[in-house]
Amino acid sequence: MIHFEQVDKLTAEELIAMSDGRLDVTIYGVGEIIEADELFAACKAGTVDMSTSWGYHVGEVPFDEVFYQLPMGLRNASEAAVLLYERGAYELAKEVYLAHNVHFLPPQTPTGIYPIYHSGVPIRSLDDIKGFKIRSYGAFASTHEKLGATVVWIPFAELYTAVATGVIDGFSNPTLGESVDMKFYEVCRYAIMPAFCNYLMASQFVNMDSWNGLTADLQAIIHAAAIHASLRHDHVYLNLDQSARPIMEAAGVEFIELPPEDYAQIGEIAREVWDECAAKDPTGYATQFIEIYKDYMEELGR
Repeated sequence: MIHFEQVDKLTAEELIAMSDGRLDVTIYGVGEIIEADELFAACKAGTVDMSTSWGYHVGEVPFDEVFYQLPMGLRNASEAAVLLYERGAYELAKEVYLAHNVHFLPPQTPTGIYPIYHSGVPIRSLDDIKGFKIRSYGAFASTHEKLGATVVWIPFAELYTAVATGVIDGFSNPTLGESVDMKFYEVCRYAIMPAFCNYLMASQFVNMDSWNGLTADLQAIIHAAAIHASLRHDHVYLNLDQSARPIMEAAGVEFIELPPEDYAQIGEIAREVWDECAAKDPTGYATQFIEIYKDYMEELGR
């Protein structure tokens, strides 16, 4: 998608400029030399020096299932930053990835607007979710199943056709901006609100051998550029999402707000799923992360 490419291109230019040309950066798009689900393994092995993964490596790092994105959790990139850098979550993540021969950089944490469902059929209460065929994954999929939906895995590139042909009724991701970008609103005539989640943490990492081969100042430059990439991605992402709703409404999409009591019930179910997902990580790191997460949420009064 264009905003990913925009952020990555600007970050590469920044790395070259800040290092006065000592860092030679070449960007490859997803699938150009390596498929998305192989990026982590490639970085770990040193096939590429640096990579960003949007939740694709959970099979190798179960911790990422809770780290990447949790339903009904934090609401924006600022809250994610507090969790990461003030509450210890970033140092914990660095420890997790050290065992995989990668240095974990500050993740990209864009704020996005994720409806509970992009749907081809109206959903006005929790009762309407029962039997709903949805494409989802991770903690989101588990939450939908507990709500009575039927989860079906469909590759992202096939979502439009899957809804158009009735293979699925809808999906929980992507954001409003991505829906406009991919014209999903042509087949998903309903957006079920409030938002299911408003942030994510996309992992950025560097092969450890490559990282150790850099001077301290170059390491500092890459670290700073990673944080700047996250900030840039946040406002690019949010701008697209905020611009998307009027476009979708003009195209005839109905935004349906679930009753507050139904939304609260989804929140209770989601918290059960947090613990269940954390328990899948045999290292115990995911459980530590959830403990930090819950403590912070409690302080926020949620």
